Amino acid sequence: MDNGKLAPPKTDPEKEQKSQQQRHRRWRFSIGYVVTSLIALWLFQEFILTPLMHRAAEIPYSEFKQKLAGGKIIKAVIRSDDIVGEMKNPKSGASPSNVPFNTVFVPASDPNLVEELQKAGVSYSFQRPPSPVGGFLLSWLLPLALLGGFGYVAYRRVGASRGGRGGIFGVGRSKAIEVKPEQVGVTFKDVGGADEAIAELHEIIEFLKAPEHFAKLGGRIPKGVLLVGPPGTGKTLLAKATAGEAQVAFFETSGSEFIEMFVGVGAARVRDLFEQARRAAPAIIFIDEIDAIGQSRAGAVRMGGNDEREQTLNQLLTEIDGFKTSTVLPVIIMAATNRPETLDPRKAEAVALEDFETAIERVVAGLEKKSRVMNEQERTTVAYHESGHALVAELVPHGDPVSKISIVPHSRGALGYTMQMPTEDRYLLSVNELQDRLAVMLGGRAAEKVVFNIISTGASDDIMRATELARRMVTEFGMSEKLGSVSYSGRQLQYLGGAIEDNSRISPETRQVIDNEVQRIVTTQYERAQAMLKEHQSALETLARQLLKQETVDGSMVKLALGNISVPADKQKSKS
Repeated sequence: MDNGKLAPPKTDPEKEQKSQQQRHRRWRFSIGYVVTSLIALWLFQEFILTPLMHRAAEIPYSEFKQKLAGGKIIKAVIRSDDIVGEMKNPKSGASPSNVPFNTVFVPASDPNLVEELQKAGVSYSFQRPPSPVGGFLLSWLLPLALLGGFGYVAYRRVGASRGGRGGIFGVGRSKAIEVKPEQVGVTFKDVGGADEAIAELHEIIEFLKAPEHFAKLGGRIPKGVLLVGPPGTGKTLLAKATAGEAQVAFFETSGSEFIEMFVGVGAARVRDLFEQARRAAPAIIFIDEIDAIGQSRAGAVRMGGNDEREQTLNQLLTEIDGFKTSTVLPVIIMAATNRPETLDPRKAEAVALEDFETAIERVVAGLEKKSRVMNEQERTTVAYHESGHALVAELVPHGDPVSKISIVPHSRGALGYTMQMPTEDRYLLSVNELQDRLAVMLGGRAAEKVVFNIISTGASDDIMRATELARRMVTEFGMSEKLGSVSYSGRQLQYLGGAIEDNSRISPETRQVIDNEVQRIVTTQYERAQAMLKEHQSALETLARQLLKQETVDGSMVKLALGNISVPADKQKSKS
């Protein structure tokens, strides 16, 4: 039954533990600060303040009596526990003629001192003892008050250095400029010439406005978007326009503002930036010049890797991977660089297979650039080029199945692409399988040669990849009869932040043999691809015409073009 008493409010265990850790951290700081302050104050009084107050040369009292008897003392001030004054310079001709002195004095031990001073003609006087309260205030209370004030400021900011509010003196405070939603003043209407990018950024706006629509499908808030383009192409304007369309706060900074001389400052500024963004969520964080801290860490051995840039990058990755934002108050990160990265879309009532295929296509080829217009001759060349890749992939015994062919230009620089989807994961490849891959890579160039009897620059990437694979077959995999099962791959050396291959252990004669073998392997597979396409030129024509008509077709069109009669028997067995 309800007895009329209210139940105690429930506490959040995680929040309570965090608060307790913060209290313990502040107590440890306070105790350590008090002990350190007392030691510092004692050292200050012992080695700085006392020598400054007694700048005169200290002499024994016996020496003082000898100089008084010899007429060397000129002036004396008698105090409660010492005597200060002036005496003649013991060095003749030195300047100044009088030097200060100081000596310890106990009045009860020498009652005749005044008479001796008068006989020697010394100008003397007495000084009242200083007030103990004033001495205490000057020596202890005032320094303690100053140290206490400084300690209070440090105490208030001791949690901030870890919680993201800047640390002592605000050194670790983020330099990002916060723009309120009503102050952004830029929308997509102010951006021109970036229709494809604007279409992609509409997804970000939907995440910021209605993240629950994605959450019901199991989708999570994206970690961020990377804007790619040369300087002056409007990346910052595009980020501001996204914030203006979504009507959310906008934080603008650059990667270089996180890098400072002191290690740890950049990481503190990253924490502070994300803390501000969480408080202002929903919000957009825009980091320009991300390459200043986001340099590649693969393939290179760094000396002294625990530097400021490394710590800043680690903190940024931690915040991106681990920051907590609710579905109601999301935080989106936008960065700008010249390095291409992409974001996979999601927009449907349910996640289908097409969504995964689109995501894979986006990673492989990038965004579609339908605004890039090709003339009819270029479109025809690209159509035959991609048809050549697809047909050779279907004709060779060990080719992966073709899933999609497209002649739509993409942001990665490709004018078209042929996508193959392996049926299983492979960890070991035979020499025949690698030769088939080489034939598929060179199928595009072979199709141009078969149809037009000329070649174009469109196969440059294919040739580069084929040459690299053939070289590895010769130097790493031991697949050359002339060179045998010997490794001729050079050592990887680090030079100016990059990797170079050291072939100093390979003789010039052996290098010539390697080059000849690479050329032989590539040429053999190129001629093989041409022979296949000449034999099935009617299928090549059919598939190319279909591509020119639809621009994008799926892999089933390859089988239809071939009539399902030209697939090698061993390939049919491998599929079954």
